Amino acid sequence: LDGDIEFINRKRLSKLTYAGYKKISRINRKTAIIAFSAEEVYAIAELIRRQKGGAAIVMGSLSPKTRNAQVELYQSNDVDFLVATDAIGMGINMDLDHIYFSNLKKFDGRKLRRLNLSEIGQIAGRAGRYLNDGYFGVTENLKKFNNGLVEFIEDYKFSELKYLYWRNSKLDFSLPKNLIKSLTKKSKNNLLVLKKNSDDIESLKILVQDEKIKNELVKRNILELLWDICSIPNYTRSLVEYHTEVLRQICFYLIIKKKKIPNNFVRRKIDQILLGNNENISSINLRIAKIRIWSYISYKKNWLEESKFIQSKIKEIEEILSSILHKRLTQKFIDSYLVEDKLYKNGNQNNSIFFNK
Repeated sequence: LDGDIEFINRKRLSKLTYAGYKKISRINRKTAIIAFSAEEVYAIAELIRRQKGGAAIVMGSLSPKTRNAQVELYQSNDVDFLVATDAIGMGINMDLDHIYFSNLKKFDGRKLRRLNLSEIGQIAGRAGRYLNDGYFGVTENLKKFNNGLVEFIEDYKFSELKYLYWRNSKLDFSLPKNLIKSLTKKSKNNLLVLKKNSDDIESLKILVQDEKIKNELVKRNILELLWDICSIPNYTRSLVEYHTEVLRQICFYLIIKKKKIPNNFVRRKIDQILLGNNENISSINLRIAKIRIWSYISYKKNWLEESKFIQSKIKEIEEILSSILHKRLTQKFIDSYLVEDKLYKNGNQNNSIFFNK
């Protein structure tokens, strides 16, 4: 790769040791148990609540505020256990002595696959801090690690990177087909690999076939705008087809009508997200993900009529929903006496749900 590259090596100062299999009922405090689906995380957290008193939850799908609040429950010793997905291996440093894996397979958005060695090592490496030794093992339906995997993790034999995902930055906006061609162009460098089936490109392929949109794609700036719309993140992790329908509604105003998205439309969409009485954890989490899409849109220049106002309202709604989700998680996965004694020391017992629209 071109450019000046500086290599910095930092050795681990503590030892990481394989602890074998242990039942959840026998795990020690300061432990994180790793699972790879919301269903698995919730089932293990419920088991820990019954046997150990409670656990905090860390998942990539949680809003930042909810995730930070859950992490604080653990870090402040309000609970002694953590149940997490592989999100724990991505930049979260916590005071953990043990990491136990309940599974080694995850759904990556396209298929169910086994974690690679470096991913397993990265997660296991969350155990132990600075000079304090750490331990990793298996639990639940995962009965053991093979000797090769154990040696790989204990000796930090991380695999050499053979490639990086890459996308061409020199895009051709002269025609829709030329844009797609430039986006799917392969690199001449074998270290750089084109990632297949990206959501934004798949959405683009769908929308350029829409007759109303297609008729407007005669100017470069309109095609650039369409690509910008397709780049809106799919926070809900829904199927591309469902996410593309949201993008199609944005295209209706910005491309077909050639006007900013009106406030009443945005408010109506947000009201639809908040509508209903289903207040379980999954429902609230999905609402936050949908709100985050509109939060992203609100910061795009010249897309909304009153972007500052919408930004403030969306931030307020996300704050409320995140607080509610945090309370729901603590109420469900931490024993009631712990919730009362540790989580509500300020005497605030009002747990009623309300949505400020």
